[in-house]
Amino acid sequence: VVRAAAKSDAAAEESIERDLLQAIGLHLTYVGERELARQVEEECGVPIEPRASKLFDELDEPLRALSAPETADIGPALGWAVKYRAELHQIDSPLEFQLHRLAFLQRTHAGDTAQAVEYARKHLTWFSEAHAEEILALMGSLVFIDPNALAAHLVRVRALFCREACLVHGLSHESPVAVALRAGDAAMDKLIKYFAVVRRHDSMSGRGEPNGRRWVDDPELPVELGMPRELTFHSVL
Repeated sequence: VVRAAAKSDAAAEESIERDLLQAIGLHLTYVGERELARQVEEECGVPIEPRASKLFDELDEPLRALSAPETADIGPALGWAVKYRAELHQIDSPLEFQLHRLAFLQRTHAGDTAQAVEYARKHLTWFSEAHAEEILALMGSLVFIDPNALAAHLVRVRALFCREACLVHGLSHESPVAVALRAGDAAMDKLIKYFAVVRRHDSMSGRGEPNGRRWVDDPELPVELGMPRELTFHSVL
């Protein structure tokens, strides 16, 4: 694949391979495989993007503390959120509230309703203006406790924490590999249908591609692919 993309240019092939390895190392960093990312960095001699590496070193302890629903400790993540409160406020982030919501759900999940109410009075009142409806829903949930609510919210909080941390530090909240995979997945159905039609047409007409030319030799795809809004980007000049 690398050789085909480089079109037999040795210098271009080396550059593409280096970029690919760097993208893999960065993706491993994003998904929490820090040791594996360091191994790729050491064995291949390709450094991970320094800002991302530094950020995820900083996020390591908070994410470890948010590993299991019942025993999750919001302390390290909350400390990070308080440290960057001004920056989070600029992007209208609900991170701090959602961390306290997790702690509230831990108490309701453990069956300690009185402690949950006391926690809400102490920590959620500060958010009453911005999150009034959500706080009201939390109070209503004391009547019927959803056994899956805690685990589901922990997953959302971890994702939100990583996303907001990346935004605060001016980084994409997804790795280039993750974005490429999502774009490929969005395009796959349309490409499969297009090439099925092309093959059927060629077999019926008895023709191959004119002049032996292949679509992969062209600088763009032979069919327009609409991407979801979140996968539509503008050039940075």
